[in-house]
Amino acid sequence: MEWAHCSLIWLIVTAADIGFSSVKPQGALLYGLIPLAARASVITWNLILSAGVLLVYFTLRGLVCHAAERYTLDRWQPARVPLLLFWRFVRLLVVAIFVFLYLAGWTTFHQTGRFLDFEAFAFWWNSPNIVLTHLASFSPTQYVGVPVLTLLSAWLIGKPAKRLVTASPSKVRTSAINGMKLGLTAALLLTLTGQVVWAHSSLVVTDPLTNIRFQRGDLFRAARDHKAGPCAELFADIRDAWRGEQGGLPQNPQLPTRRNPQIPMQSYVSSVNQQQMKRYNVILVLVESMRADQLLEFGGSREVMPNVEAVAQQSVLFTNAYSQASHSDYADPGPSSSMYPLRTGGTYPEHPPYPRVFIYDVLKALGYRTASVSSQNDAWGNLINLMDTGGLDYVLHSENYKGETYVAREDSFFAEWVKGNKHAGKIDDRFTVGEAIKWIDSGKSPFFLLLNLQNSHIPYEVPADFPRHYSKKDEDFEFTFAYLKPEQVQNAKDRYADSLRYLDFQLGRLIAHLKETGQWDNTVFVLTGDHGQGFMEHGFFTHGRELYNEVMRVPLVVHAPGFAPHADARLAQHVDVPPTICQILGIPPHPAWQGEGLLSDQPTTGKEVFMVVQTPFAHQYAMVHGSHKLIYDRRAERTFLFDLQGDPGEMHDIAAASPTLLKKLSERLGTWRMLQNGYYRSDDEMKHTYPPVLLPDANLTAGY
Repeated sequence: MEWAHCSLIWLIVTAADIGFSSVKPQGALLYGLIPLAARASVITWNLILSAGVLLVYFTLRGLVCHAAERYTLDRWQPARVPLLLFWRFVRLLVVAIFVFLYLAGWTTFHQTGRFLDFEAFAFWWNSPNIVLTHLASFSPTQYVGVPVLTLLSAWLIGKPAKRLVTASPSKVRTSAINGMKLGLTAALLLTLTGQVVWAHSSLVVTDPLTNIRFQRGDLFRAARDHKAGPCAELFADIRDAWRGEQGGLPQNPQLPTRRNPQIPMQSYVSSVNQQQMKRYNVILVLVESMRADQLLEFGGSREVMPNVEAVAQQSVLFTNAYSQASHSDYADPGPSSSMYPLRTGGTYPEHPPYPRVFIYDVLKALGYRTASVSSQNDAWGNLINLMDTGGLDYVLHSENYKGETYVAREDSFFAEWVKGNKHAGKIDDRFTVGEAIKWIDSGKSPFFLLLNLQNSHIPYEVPADFPRHYSKKDEDFEFTFAYLKPEQVQNAKDRYADSLRYLDFQLGRLIAHLKETGQWDNTVFVLTGDHGQGFMEHGFFTHGRELYNEVMRVPLVVHAPGFAPHADARLAQHVDVPPTICQILGIPPHPAWQGEGLLSDQPTTGKEVFMVVQTPFAHQYAMVHGSHKLIYDRRAERTFLFDLQGDPGEMHDIAAASPTLLKKLSERLGTWRMLQNGYYRSDDEMKHTYPPVLLPDANLTAGY
């Protein structure tokens, strides 16, 4: 009976997997870069693993649950009924967990293009408020229906299914078992054929969307591990964790580095000539998901942010600037901390053991008032732990905001619960800017303000009372984080532009207030995007994804008294912002910082930019040196090399054609990664020195 029951469940799961794969645009059966037979082989691999999971479950159930149930029932006759109910509940709970993970895996794949894995679980576990934010955008049917469907499915495949099997004629039960045997035999043969014929194929295939060339074997293995189904993803995750990173990036510990010793803040303050220091106010603005090409001054095709454009025309514009990461919890700290985000442990612990010196720590020690006013929940990724250095006089974000926060998309009773309990949500930027103005007016100059604005985050919220300039107010916008259909792309870009225009209107209020109160001419105003935004240029939507320039290139606008407006094409990155502010104020940079000032007469020869992404969607490291960009994909264990001068869209991988350059840049990137991770693993280094800096090599790409 048990094996007939197991066979029935496997046949149901098989039908569901094939059905999901055939309707999901990024599913294995629709993955057109490999032949149909190869796609079928990918699916059968997941079916074999699904059978394995079911066989293990039914075996353990027979050996453990039944034995334990008989043992307790025989020993505790007076409590027979409660114990029987208890064991049935345990079985139902176990099945419900499996069903939930199965459904959650396919739901996650539908939304993001990836199944749940260990890294995804860690991501959600460390940032539950983000989960709540996205749950709050679901309809009541979705967030009530999923648990109901889970429990109902778990119950149905338990007792009712077993009773159905028991009541069936023996021929039917035998047919179910034989059907599973036949199906597994066919699946095994097709899977083995796939391994022999396609898994190591060196045939080169060009992705028509990105124009990047791949070996068919790489595409087959990627589809087998990450597109077939939840069980295949789980197996690949366990396998990769067991074997560790294969190959990876080369390293050279002999490359020259800078390791500054730690000093008390008072020692730094004593090095500052405060008589000659220019005590300008400083406002540092982070704009969520702001691509560089949204400003005319940075190559944009339409005026999206007129107030920022007006400031940009009177500013120093760094037109070749990069974020340090494609997701906010890693990207946000760079412009104020001058620290690379790569460190062990992923999220930020409650009491970080490593030194952190933000620009507001320096300015507070020099007599400034300091504040951080953010539209987002800075508990996201435990970011608030990193920022909490004691250097901020005032902190406002959606977690401690007393007014109303919003949760994206349709409102619902779950969204009301989220807002009321402050577990998620964002502050509308009109209120954030209003609170910033109140704080500025509450004291004397000089002040430092870190302002984080969020209306431009997907799904690009614009209040009903604000006019649309590019999108239609009532036009439907159904999307997933994995992809957009071709006909959706322009709609998404238009909504994105309108959200930026709304945010720009709020920034205009702040700028106008500073001018009206006579403070604008005495204020350093720095604006940048925390990262950019993808619109299917490389096959993905939004951010937190691969390190292509649509999500890594950001505008960097520096408006400061005494600096003539001009465009500067030198290579720049977020960690350069604090030292640049210090240059404007006439004070030395803090020795903890890993960036450099951007206002020197001559750019640093051989300068490099380093980037990282570690999310459920992507795990990559990248660097830019001169006109070349290197991307190392940790999961695919592949390195991409692009010539940005001739190929700004990053469509033509030249790694195979440039082995010497590839080796040089890979060694630099691998050494940078080794230095960062090594520092955060060393208690001694974290106690005595600041994070290391890899010194530039001016002759690295000579001849290229």
